[in-house]
Amino acid sequence: LVDLLLFRTHSQLAQVLNEFLQSDWSKDTRCSILGGRRSLCVNPSVRRLPTDAQISDQCLFLQRNHSRGKQGCRFHNSEKEQNLRNEILVIVRRHNHLANQSGIEDLLKTADSTGGCPYYASRRSLPYLQLVLLPYNLILSRSSREALGIDLKV
Repeated sequence: LVDLLLFRTHSQLAQVLNEFLQSDWSKDTRCSILGGRRSLCVNPSVRRLPTDAQISDQCLFLQRNHSRGKQGCRFHNSEKEQNLRNEILVIVRRHNHLANQSGIEDLLKTADSTGGCPYYASRRSLPYLQLVLLPYNLILSRSSREALGIDLKV
């Protein structure tokens, strides 16, 4: 069972994450963040698109290309995402490492070193977490909830 804390802005999310990481509660609680593609995409050709819908469409288009044997997103790679997920979990265990950074920035820096997609790697870390901080719009969107495996009826 995962507890979700919802926020309107990423700056609010970062502030609460920072406070959480300085608390005694953080020592026994595995916590991380989720964000949308706009915040977590590291593919320069996708990230520069002007709207969230275009970013999402291009990401999905590149995934379909890859599954058809064509050139896809070089960051959306299962092995690299697995490595990044493992790094996320190590960072969660070494919670003081994050203390003065926004979770999104730290996730992007870690993704840069592993070469994996932080959007998908953060989702792969969900089963191992006890507390997840995320923007509320990910809960309001039915497709986002379904993609994350979040059932509000429970």
